[in-house]
Amino acid sequence: MNKKELEATFSGCLKGFKKVRSTWVRETAAKMLQGVELQQSSWGGQFYVNLGVGLPDPNGGKRSVSQLDVVARLDQLAPNADILAALDLEQPRSVEERVAAIREALLSVALPFLDRLDTPDSLAEAYKAGELKNFAVRTRVRDL
Repeated sequence: MNKKELEATFSGCLKGFKKVRSTWVRETAAKMLQGVELQQSSWGGQFYVNLGVGLPDPNGGKRSVSQLDVVARLDQLAPNADILAALDLEQPRSVEERVAAIREALLSVALPFLDRLDTPDSLAEAYKAGELKNFAVRTRVRDL
């Protein structure tokens, strides 16, 4: 499997997202930005999946996933999942096994996480409930 095939697997799972390079972005009905970014390690064939949720931007500016208000790695949300091994293209593994593990992590972990955080109120509730304690959270979320 190569990066292009990996991106095709992501695109197949991320319906409703717009792809820009190795990032998929969508806007919710409440104008929240949500992103999924496929990041390659600088030292080899290991990839990581960054998830981000952003409060509505009054200036309408574009932001990368790392600039959104809550940023998490998919493997933080699913520490027991097989996602890191599936995204290590240097390790021997069949394409079918990789695709199955990636689809499972995106469809059962990443998308439900993003779907739950689709309004400023739901983001504030998740923060206050401690659900975001292991993630990077910008001050404007804490102030909600």
